Amino acid sequence: EISLGLVGSEMCIRDSDWEASREGFECCLDSLFDLTPPTALILDEPFLYNTAFHYLARKGLRVPQDISMVCTDTEPSFDWCRPTIAHIHWDYRPVLRRIQRWVNNVAHGNEDRRQSFVKAKFLEGGSIGPASKKR
Repeated sequence: EISLGLVGSEMCIRDSDWEASREGFECCLDSLFDLTPPTALILDEPFLYNTAFHYLARKGLRVPQDISMVCTDTEPSFDWCRPTIAHIHWDYRPVLRRIQRWVNNVAHGNEDRRQSFVKAKFLEGGSIGPASKKR
């Protein structure tokens, strides 16, 4: 059985009202491990990834031997990590250009509701492992 915890900067799969602080985030993580501990965490910010990594270490859990971790964003410091961190890499420049076009359109009174997409690449790192059989 695989249980997945999805944790983001303003959401938690089990408690969407967590306080946006280190203590609130750790309380959210505690709630994820209460009943059926997740076999993986997907975090949407590098600082949340790092906080969760240290939280897991304090609990005696190893990445990727005991739990897998993925970050939905990239961070230059990830290159320094061993095991390497699984993450999603995307070019932010097209997003900035789209925001600039949107601001210019709105500033000139033009409605702009166009949806934009950015190509992203999943970089599988060493922070992903097989689901632990010891649960």
